[in-house]
Amino acid sequence: MTKTVITIIVLLCGGLGGLLFRQLKGPSKTASVQPSTPQSIDELAASYSKKVDQLIVQEVKKTGNQFVSGIFTIKNDSAEKMEIVADLYYQDQSENWLHQKNQDFLPMSMLDEAGRSELQTHGELQFDVEMPEQLTSLSETEKEATS
Repeated sequence: MTKTVITIIVLLCGGLGGLLFRQLKGPSKTASVQPSTPQSIDELAASYSKKVDQLIVQEVKKTGNQFVSGIFTIKNDSAEKMEIVADLYYQDQSENWLHQKNQDFLPMSMLDEAGRSELQTHGELQFDVEMPEQLTSLSETEKEATS
């Protein structure tokens, strides 16, 4: 029986993960600068979907680890801010599990009224993170090459 070693790579907001999230969001903005139109929960999740895909692709290319799955969570932190978290799970070549956590905080005013209400009612909303298309097409190309 093989023992799976669980390695946890926790990259918090003040660390590399938060830095990556902030870099992928674009130019730094102060909390007082808000988008001209507040977004729905789905719009916010869709905008971060592309950023999370970039994080996954960067990690896979850098380490060679295989992306397995992930969860993107939007949490109600307070009346003024929300927390966004991407928990991403990989396996290395020895089949050890790796966990990468990326976290950031955003002003609640980025959400439209319906989004704020939904988040306050549920406390948190979770979305499955799927394999990025860039990695899916690479995997299919590798399979064809070995056939």
